[in-house]
Amino acid sequence: MKRYLVSSFIFFLFLCGAILLIYSRCIQIQNDHLQQHLFTEQAAIRSSIHTYSLLAQAINDEVIQTEQVLKLVHDITNSHGKEQNILRGQLYRLLDPVYQRLRGKQVRQLHFHFPDSRSMLRFHAPSRSDDSLVAVRPSVVRANTDHEIVNGFESGRIFHGFRHVYPLSYQGEHIGSVEISTSFYQIRNEFKHLSEDGLNTLNNSNKSQLAFLLYRPEMWNKLFDDLHTFYQTTPLHPDYIIERADLISSLCSEKISESPLVDRVQQKLSHSSEVARKLKQHRSFAVAVNLRGTTYTVVFHSVQNTLKQHAAYIMSVTPEPFIATIRNDGILMGVLATVLLTVILLYRFRFLAADENEKRQALFLSNISDNLGTALYTTNHEGTITFTNTAMEVLLGYQQKEMLGRNAHELFHQPQDTDDHSPCICEEVLRTNTTIRSDAYYFVDRTGALFPVEVVCSPLRDHKQTIGTATIFQDISKRREQEEQLQQAQQELISANASLKNLASHDGLTGVYNRRSFDEQVERLWRSAARHKQPLALLMVDIDHFKRYNDLFGHLQGDECLRRVAQTLQKACKRPEDFVARYGGEEFAILLPLTGHDDSEHVAQRIQAQIGSLAIEHPGNEKNQRITLSIGCCTCLPDGGETVQDFIFAADQCLYRAKEEGRNTICCCRLQGDEQES
Repeated sequence: MKRYLVSSFIFFLFLCGAILLIYSRCIQIQNDHLQQHLFTEQAAIRSSIHTYSLLAQAINDEVIQTEQVLKLVHDITNSHGKEQNILRGQLYRLLDPVYQRLRGKQVRQLHFHFPDSRSMLRFHAPSRSDDSLVAVRPSVVRANTDHEIVNGFESGRIFHGFRHVYPLSYQGEHIGSVEISTSFYQIRNEFKHLSEDGLNTLNNSNKSQLAFLLYRPEMWNKLFDDLHTFYQTTPLHPDYIIERADLISSLCSEKISESPLVDRVQQKLSHSSEVARKLKQHRSFAVAVNLRGTTYTVVFHSVQNTLKQHAAYIMSVTPEPFIATIRNDGILMGVLATVLLTVILLYRFRFLAADENEKRQALFLSNISDNLGTALYTTNHEGTITFTNTAMEVLLGYQQKEMLGRNAHELFHQPQDTDDHSPCICEEVLRTNTTIRSDAYYFVDRTGALFPVEVVCSPLRDHKQTIGTATIFQDISKRREQEEQLQQAQQELISANASLKNLASHDGLTGVYNRRSFDEQVERLWRSAARHKQPLALLMVDIDHFKRYNDLFGHLQGDECLRRVAQTLQKACKRPEDFVARYGGEEFAILLPLTGHDDSEHVAQRIQAQIGSLAIEHPGNEKNQRITLSIGCCTCLPDGGETVQDFIFAADQCLYRAKEEGRNTICCCRLQGDEQES
């Protein structure tokens, strides 16, 4: 009874711990998701604001910063009374068409200011001007005082928005500033546009609905008194107000619609002390709320003014099925944990009630079978199968009851040779009383198909007495196939390496050795000739007037000509050790080991004769009307006073003389020390 009570107490502790862990994990996932949602929306909002900042900069650069506009602003600044009003009217008529095109879509306000930060001209309210903005518009004061561009949110006397204030100067004189601003509703539209384009796919922001909550202490006293009726307090907190869509729409000609969903969410959250507390902290945050069976993510994005003070919240409401899924999954996991722990408890009770002998037998079989991932069977002294596991049934196709009591050797063993009486692996283990490991055996499945196996057969002992064998094996057909594939891949790699080596050492066009191979070969042959005091010859071969040939017949025909000349050079050099390389362009180099002056000249003559027999037409060769070669030949017996460079230079000089003497000519020399003998 004591063990039952202990098991029940442990069950209760585990159940409470599991539920607490699941709840904590679900809360953590929800908070992480809300935070990710917050960061993602902040990025989209910043991108939307940046888009309008670029638009404002473009308007300033292309519309405001013009001679005509700046001249008018300058004249207004330096005039008074009626003349100033006339000039102000000229500025209004000049820019009003542009303002009307942008109004309600991209720009809410276009507002010029005097250098002393008084209002010069409001295009959204032209009748209101000359009022001082010093107390209500720090951005205007900064622009006029520091002569720097100011970007950011700022409330105002009429409208509030994301403002871009640019200082103005004319002929080096500061003449005031201009403001181009966009409203929250325009930012909201750009935000939705970005979301629909896929910039915010993480949280389905294309379904988000936004509202703008203005911080009353920051903006209320700035408003003209007759505009207080355009705002109403939110249910969330008395310090936050929103614009009345019906009145603001008529004032700014923007299509502003209210969101019933946002209103319902605000009513729901008005009873939340957590939301009220976080609103007082003036920091961005996100919460989840369930409304009429639907879960929403509500994000409050803190908006700071140009003085880095909290000025408003952008509130977004987004349907969030993921959070509902998290909660449902948490409930489901709690139920499953309860069921699982209950099953475990019942199993524990059954285990405690089991007979000790059955417990030993279960432990014995589980130690043999369940701890192995391969096929397993045991036999007695006669080779009769006494136990099999599931993996063996799968491999052989027999059910356990079909194998128990059968002789393993007769059922599925395959002899290693043609002698059917050869001993099986189990008999060998019983005879030697040692473990045998091998991958040279084949077993036969139920269909008669052979498959190679890796097998380990060991004596099975009980109290130091051998009572049979225990054998584990696994099908290695795939391993054999992989080994064959590996061998094939190695052969293909060897072949590919040989091909790469050939590509690296041979010219791709002509098939003869390339310049790199020539440089290596001439060094090697030079050292060999110097070491063994043997002669070495070098032929420098150039196709006469080949550029003209290319110009007449084109590069494709020129390439074919190079190939035929290269093939002819290889045929003319009959010894295996003779080396033919393309030296560059239409020039070839031939190395002739163990070749003296007369023999090298003879090879050169044979080359010219075989080229002549090709009879390749070449009208550009005015003298012969066919392809001919100029050949420079140098032979040398290296004795330490010469270098490879001297050797190549001498052959090249002979080639140069052959060309000078009219081409289709052979010029030969001997290189001895620092002297060259023709």
